[in-house]
Amino acid sequence: TATGSITIVGGVNTGVSGLTRGDDIYLTAAGAYSSTPSAENYGKIGTATASNNILLTGTGDQSVSDA
Repeated sequence: TATGSITIVGGVNTGVSGLTRGDDIYLTAAGAYSSTPSAENYGKIGTATASNNILLTGTGDQSVSDA
């Protein structure tokens, strides 16, 4: 049996680190998060509200990249 926790859209994920407050956060093709937009990212998933928090706004946001 697998165990763990998930954060749904509208929630705040606190299991991250190294973020800059106010940065947009993107889901990378490798399944990690990044504050750098690129064509390889799947989409914007939220905004950093602190160095260790992401407010999840959803995936697949088409305003992903300036690339």
